[in-house]
Amino acid sequence: MPLKHSDGYSLLELLVVLAILSLVGWATIPSLQHYQQRTQLQQQLQAYTQAAQQARQYAMAHGQTVAMAAPQRNWQLGWQVFIDQDRDGAYTSGTDTLLQSYPALPAGLQVQAPTDHTGGTNTFALGYVLWTPQGFPRTAAGGMATGHLLFSSASLSYQLILHRTGRLRSCIPTEC
Repeated sequence: MPLKHSDGYSLLELLVVLAILSLVGWATIPSLQHYQQRTQLQQQLQAYTQAAQQARQYAMAHGQTVAMAAPQRNWQLGWQVFIDQDRDGAYTSGTDTLLQSYPALPAGLQVQAPTDHTGGTNTFALGYVLWTPQGFPRTAAGGMATGHLLFSSASLSYQLILHRTGRLRSCIPTEC
């Protein structure tokens, strides 16, 4: 006896395929959100690092003190890079020359200047870093500037560390 030939799929087969596809979609959404947060976090970390490197290079190339400062000492609100004529670490319109301004961090991302676990001062908690014409990070009082910033999202963190020589490096906090 010959078998019947079917020209399509049954409704039940289509519903099973749709159910499987929806389960796969729901399973991948959290990983996509995690990937998006990680990408945004890495972009902000890279933007900050590049701004600091450019501030340092500008200070050395032009023989001037260049500051990188957070509005209201809050790095969450973004940061400004400027020639700091009065070397106070705060942008003063009319006195200082603004080189570049960076916007606040996107929602869901945070940046903090936590206290130093070694008992030292975290310069980033002051809300600024000055770069001398020799390329060294300093405070407004002339002291050595060192410290770290913690960039974080709901599920991931990166630490940016400023060495007294002006070198910046980033790492995952548990691996630093």
